[in-house]
Amino acid sequence: MIALRYHFQKCRVQSSKRLNLALLKRMSVILLLTLVMSPTADLDAAQIGIKCIRAKREYPRAARYDLERFHKDRINTVMLSFSWAQLEPFEGDLDEAFLKSQLLPVLKYAGKNKMTVILASHCCFWGDHGDWSMPRWVKSKKEYRTSTSVLTDPVLRACHISYLKRLMDETRKYPGVTGYNILNEPVSAGKWYFVHARQEFDERWDGVLDIVSEVKQHMVRTNVPQFLIIGNASCDIGFERYMWDNTGKVDLKPLWTKLLDPIAAQGLQLLAASVKWYGNRPKIRTEVSLNFTLLKAMREANHDFSKIRTQWSPDADYTTVFYDYDSAYDYEGLATAAVPNLKASYVWRVGQPSGSSNKITLLDHRHLDRPTPYYWALRDLASGVDSFETLEAAGLPKNGAETRELNPKKAKAGISKRWSGSGSLTGQKDELPFFGDSTICARMVLAPGQSVLRSVVSSHWKDNGVTAADSFTFRAKVKEGGNVTLVVKRGATEYRRPVVLKSGRWKSCNVSMKELGLTDTDIGSIDQVGFANESGTRQVILLDDFLIR
Repeated sequence: MIALRYHFQKCRVQSSKRLNLALLKRMSVILLLTLVMSPTADLDAAQIGIKCIRAKREYPRAARYDLERFHKDRINTVMLSFSWAQLEPFEGDLDEAFLKSQLLPVLKYAGKNKMTVILASHCCFWGDHGDWSMPRWVKSKKEYRTSTSVLTDPVLRACHISYLKRLMDETRKYPGVTGYNILNEPVSAGKWYFVHARQEFDERWDGVLDIVSEVKQHMVRTNVPQFLIIGNASCDIGFERYMWDNTGKVDLKPLWTKLLDPIAAQGLQLLAASVKWYGNRPKIRTEVSLNFTLLKAMREANHDFSKIRTQWSPDADYTTVFYDYDSAYDYEGLATAAVPNLKASYVWRVGQPSGSSNKITLLDHRHLDRPTPYYWALRDLASGVDSFETLEAAGLPKNGAETRELNPKKAKAGISKRWSGSGSLTGQKDELPFFGDSTICARMVLAPGQSVLRSVVSSHWKDNGVTAADSFTFRAKVKEGGNVTLVVKRGATEYRRPVVLKSGRWKSCNVSMKELGLTDTDIGSIDQVGFANESGTRQVILLDDFLIR
């Protein structure tokens, strides 16, 4: 790919307006060979990322705090999103002071800690509903009707292209920046819009192709090393595949094969469609949400994504599940398994406590940035084992209306269904650690010879940097001293290590993977992790934050 990029850049420099036909043919051959020869990535692993939307005033302090938390939890890729209105408040005047004094310190932290960042131009192109993301000076132009005009009107489109180029010029050398997401769901249209405004639907795609082509040419001419994506999706669950196959008069093949780098999408089914047409192309999931409609379809299809059929319903899909720990874990784990070459999955979102951020809660700004079970599920996919944080399945909401009334503080504590064994494991809300964010811990009771084990998706650990130099850690509290054995299963092989527990307060326990006899090559094939009682007495232990550190 490096050779391809160099060749492509050299050709552009020779002729910025038009490429020689012979060179085009030669490049096509190189591209085809590159795609054919590209190795296929793990089918069940992807980096866990988070889309972070903070107000400018929250940079750098709050934004860096987000990254520090992510890095601690091995979520080492993040999408920082800004609207056009934020970054170019006056025509031709990019807010360079903000970029240098407030954004750069956050990116320096990312670069220092080997975190990758996608800078996203988070504008909405949804008619009147997207007007908030457009600068006042754009909306004051005579060509402006709604936010969609930025795609369909050549004058406004040129303004947007100019802004995107200058943003890249200013930030291309900033640490940690690995890519740009330049258009946020530009053709995210529901069934109604597709049927009743088909002409504008096609005009939107024409505008997208024009913008992306201009920006890509600028990147090549100026040797911008980052990759380029657009994040597109459908508002209607299950409509993405139809969009892919029926996009009107516009031929999107040049978009996916020549202009963009990874294929990016919000909808899982849109990425699944890209698997059919461009199986070896790298993919990025720009946003992820978990809704009742999809959960129901998952159950009906027995978690086989190839059999999932969903029907959109405003009532059922109004509010996203954000306290069902197991559903989040299952969904994210199985979704990444369904899309080969999925490099990263960015989950929506850390953001202000307004709008859609109160439907998809990761770090809850309304409660002092306390992580929710959805966030813990992502952390566990990235590198954890289990925080024991969930709610009792019987008490979870069954539809959007019930979710809006859910008070997690009043919900019963529960233990993830991924735990099993001969011992007892229950959730409780009393005797919690006095430190940390925990709201639920686990009470484990093991008679001699009993054990409890948890199934894990360890391929994610490997992709997110877990090595044999790391340790399994957990918090434990016992009334009387004793010991418990940490158990790791990898196929037919078991690894065991006794851990001495002292009576009294909550204490942190650590067992290095090397002590267990695990190597780097073993990490991605671990099946289960848990505890066993190899002593001669009954053990009652409180547990919390069973992670990898």
